[in-house]
Amino acid sequence: MNLLDLSPEPSGRFLRGAAGSANATIYVAGLRGIPEVQGGIERHCQNLYPRIVRGGDPVNLFARTGYSPAGVLDYKGVKILPLPVVPTKSTEAISHTCLAVLQAKRLGARLLHLHGIGPAIWTPFATRLGLKVVVTHHGFDYRRQKWNRMGKIALRKGESNAIRHADGIICISSEIYDHVLAERPKGMVAKIPNGVEPPGCAPSSGLLARWGLSPRSYLLLTARFVKEKGIVDLIRAWSESGLSGRCQLAIAGGEDHPSAYGREVRALARECGAVLTGIVGGDDLKALYGHARGFVLPSYHEGLPISLLEAMSWQLPTGTSDIAANAEVGLAPETYFKAGDKTGIARRIAAILDGPERVDYSDKMKLYDWDAIAVSTSEFYHAILNGQRVTTPGR
Repeated sequence: MNLLDLSPEPSGRFLRGAAGSANATIYVAGLRGIPEVQGGIERHCQNLYPRIVRGGDPVNLFARTGYSPAGVLDYKGVKILPLPVVPTKSTEAISHTCLAVLQAKRLGARLLHLHGIGPAIWTPFATRLGLKVVVTHHGFDYRRQKWNRMGKIALRKGESNAIRHADGIICISSEIYDHVLAERPKGMVAKIPNGVEPPGCAPSSGLLARWGLSPRSYLLLTARFVKEKGIVDLIRAWSESGLSGRCQLAIAGGEDHPSAYGREVRALARECGAVLTGIVGGDDLKALYGHARGFVLPSYHEGLPISLLEAMSWQLPTGTSDIAANAEVGLAPETYFKAGDKTGIARRIAAILDGPERVDYSDKMKLYDWDAIAVSTSEFYHAILNGQRVTTPGR
């Protein structure tokens, strides 16, 4: 087992692990697609791979038909290769990834990067075809409430296959990194976090009018409509505490497939008066972040929450559940509440409304710089392609 910690240090330096290999086309699979496709992995890839391309490594990214915008086959130099799926919640990722492995081999790939432990179930198949395989472990998906027993078994098998067969595993958080190391993986291991794009100036607040929102008058959550995001908890806490009279609640997101939970969220939002914007991206999403009064993330499960990092990049006062992935960001203790604790959520909302409109997180954001993350990821690829054995001292 080789250990490699390529996460940015506070000084901005990196632990360099590779050099000298020729640029190679990186093939990417496991996500729905880019650009502006809902989901943390999708946002991760949308930010990461254009930077990898600018660094000199071509990238071909397999997208699921129906997600990436029609006709978009190139995004900032990243070539998008659409492939069909079996369009159900339980088969979509796994069927698409199988096709991606076969297509990568057909196209002469040397290295295939699989995102997520579900798609990683195909790791031994890909390695038997002669591909070098990197897996990014984005989170313990088998802990998610949306999966039934068989789904959780398949996800655990995907994680196990990555640990036993992948040439390299990238872990986005310390919790995941420690877990993977404890399982004695075959390949090289790196801790490389998610990142966040510097926001720049907020678009015009006039974009909020379509949702009946005005600047600094609403709290924001951006999330897919799945149980582990705690959306229902947030709506109830905001409504039942009487805080709905002090601010609006805006929830940006939606579902990949129709679900009972999605119907519950929509019915409760109508009953309580919460604003559902639907799935948004680009300037619409920037406007929602840029003009919000604060951000609340009541999730039960995360890998390393990009939405929270985005809120911090906009200097929003935040409230979030105290699960390990959120706690790793290192916010002030009073920021956190227990997952599912509606009283704690309401208390934090009140504190946000009574506190400053903006918070300076610049000291923390240095760790989540996409440019540095792209350099670290590229170095990891080249270490694997070169067959290098890299050990981080003291780990």
